[in-house]
Amino acid sequence: MRETTNAGLETFLTEAKQWAMSDEDQRPLWLAFRRRPTDKLRLHLLRANTHKVCRIVLKEFKAQSPHLLDMIIDATEEVEKAIPRYDPEQGTPFGAYIRKAVLVQARRTSRRLTSPVRFAHTHGEVAVPGQADLDDVATEAANDPDPEEQASQAEVMADLKRAVDELQPLERKVFVFHALGKVPMSLEEIANHLKRTKAEVKAIWDAALLQVQGRMRRWHPEVAA
Repeated sequence: MRETTNAGLETFLTEAKQWAMSDEDQRPLWLAFRRRPTDKLRLHLLRANTHKVCRIVLKEFKAQSPHLLDMIIDATEEVEKAIPRYDPEQGTPFGAYIRKAVLVQARRTSRRLTSPVRFAHTHGEVAVPGQADLDDVATEAANDPDPEEQASQAEVMADLKRAVDELQPLERKVFVFHALGKVPMSLEEIANHLKRTKAEVKAIWDAALLQVQGRMRRWHPEVAA
């Protein structure tokens, strides 16, 4: 298991280094994103800064955790949330801007993956979620006692199900496994289950997430804002 994890981490670090861009080279991208924040630019900035996330996590935790790859990937998702809030004109380097959020998420992931419950899930039988789990998510709001809130939440969740249904089959499977299952699977678990590299699964997840977010922003800007 350790050899597989280390190989996956090395592959991810290699790809992150290839994507990396200096702060100076990123500046035109940030200015373009501030003028018109498209999903394509967001993904480009996310990839350009993934190597910063790797450096922050590895410097803080070094080889202390067997879950460094999951910690880095989960922290990268936090960085994606920070991109729309960052203003390069304020003068703070993006690496410094995201450092706290990256470390908080990395620690949270480490605790989650080393808990007894998670250990049993990782090393025992993994309950693979299916379409029924997505259906459950779409109807969860029915238990809300407030009729107006119930109707609003039901509409949002129904549209979330529709957004996921419109993904390509493999994208839909990865999205449901990672985000909507009753027992969400890590990207590494999904990679093992699908017999693909974690880098491949991460790319599939990124593409699926951007599509779902884009649709939900169009349909429910008040929720996705």
